[in-house]
Order: sequence, then structure tokens, then C-alpha cells
Amino acid sequence: MRRILLLPLLLLLSGAVAAEEPIRIQDPIPLVDGRRIDPEIIESCDIQRGFTEALVREMKGRIVAVPGPLDTSKGRALKIEIDDADWSGNWFIGHVQLIQTRGTLYEDGRKVASFTGVRNLRGDLTSGCYNLTVGFRAHAWDIKRWLKKPVDGAQIGR
Repeated sequence: MRRILLLPLLLLLSGAVAAEEPIRIQDPIPLVDGRRIDPEIIESCDIQRGFTEALVREMKGRIVAVPGPLDTSKGRALKIEIDDADWSGNWFIGHVQLIQTRGTLYEDGRKVASFTGVRNLRGDLTSGCYNLTVGFRAHAWDIKRWLKKPVDGAQIGR
């Protein structure tokens, strides 16, 4: 008798412990309309695709990239946009990079929380594109931390 009652309980618990649905992001991450990004950075560095790949890699299965416009009306979706990316300097004096993003987490069409993000970086003896790639990887980590406990209006990466 106990085995019969225990089996449905185990099945019920295994369903509750099942992995959470992955969060969808748009592939590639879009740029904000009216952005302040130097066209050379967009053309030379492929920052949109690089940021998408950094997020998917950092989140290890908790985020999936979907092509085309992001549908936020069903499931879990994180709408992220790149607002600014800038670099200055050179190999001799070093590079300084700035990355600014904004994002909103949705669940079944309802806004859960949003963030604005900034990452400032310095790099030496490497290309500006490489340093921006490193910056987007670091910013993916910022977003990962925010997703653990999303707070509306958060400023991340500072």
C-alpha cells in the first residue's frame, strides 16, 4: 500500500523539480534606435553577435538565442539592447572601452524587471575589438548575477 502512495508523490515532486524553462533572447542582440555607437565598431567587431554568444556561453543553458524579433508574450524572454559601445586609445597607451546596455525580463508578456548596464574596461597590447569582446563577456556575467534576483530599475556592471 505504501509503495502505491509513494509513486504518485515521487512523480509529482519530480515534475516540480524539473529544470526551469530557458530564457529567450534575440539573436543577434539589437542596437538601440538612435544609438551613439561608432559605425566602425559595428562593422569591424560584430558586437551584436559577440554579445549574444557571450550571454549564451555564460548562462550555460539558462538562455537560448532565437533568430528574429523577440516575442515577449509567452514564456520567459529577456529583451536586451546595446545602447552604446565606444573605444579610445591605442596599443601604445592602452585602450579604454565603454559598453552600455538595457534589458527587460518578461514572463508571459508581463514585465518582471528591467536594468541598465554599464561596463568600463582598460586593455593593453590588444585590439579594440578584442577588448570589447572581453567587456561583453564581463557584462554577460553582470546580467547572469542580475537574473538570479531581478530587481526593477537596477544599474548593473558599475
